[in-house]
Amino acid sequence: MLNKITWQEGKVLSLKLKDDLFTLVQMRKNFYLQFFDLRSAQDNWTDIDLEKADTVFFIFTSTKALKGLAVSAQSLEKISIAKRPAEKKILRAIIG
Repeated sequence: MLNKITWQEGKVLSLKLKDDLFTLVQMRKNFYLQFFDLRSAQDNWTDIDLEKADTVFFIFTSTKALKGLAVSAQSLEKISIAKRPAEKKILRAIIG
């Protein structure tokens, strides 16, 4: 797990969802996090083009919320970030 997470637009993190399931997310502007339809049994990502990967959803979050999930920050030498505008696929809580 990452000890300290700082928000940086374009930063890509690997999240551990369960023992043998990892996915990639990209930090976007204003604490907007983009989740992709990518999964792996190991935290080993190379030659990934997030511009071509399907987006599952976006969500507003904080670095504090990512602390227990983020296992590594990905090198931008191995991964190409998504540059297309953020979509309107947002998860939000409906309370009440």
